[in-house]
Amino acid sequence: MIALVARFTAREGSETEVAWRIGALGKLVRSDPGTVQFRAFQDRDDARRFVVWEQYEDESAFREHIAMPHVVTFNGLLPPLIEEPSSVLEFLGEI
Repeated sequence: MIALVARFTAREGSETEVAWRIGALGKLVRSDPGTVQFRAFQDRDDARRFVVWEQYEDESAFREHIAMPHVVTFNGLLPPLIEEPSSVLEFLGEI
């Protein structure tokens, strides 16, 4: 099992577009083979902050995920909309 959290902060004024794009991406990713869970969250106190919880069956499923056309497109559109150069990924190990 691969589990990770992706974090990013929308640039001022981009919150709505980022929320829409991550919501649309989630609908597609949840249908992808090997995806166990893909859930996006927006911070209640700071609408510019987003967190995405992701789980994939294994390393192969994660690699297939990041190569999917809709993920490649999303990752290409995201940088001008967020403060970080890209999503900050935090890979997690189950205990």
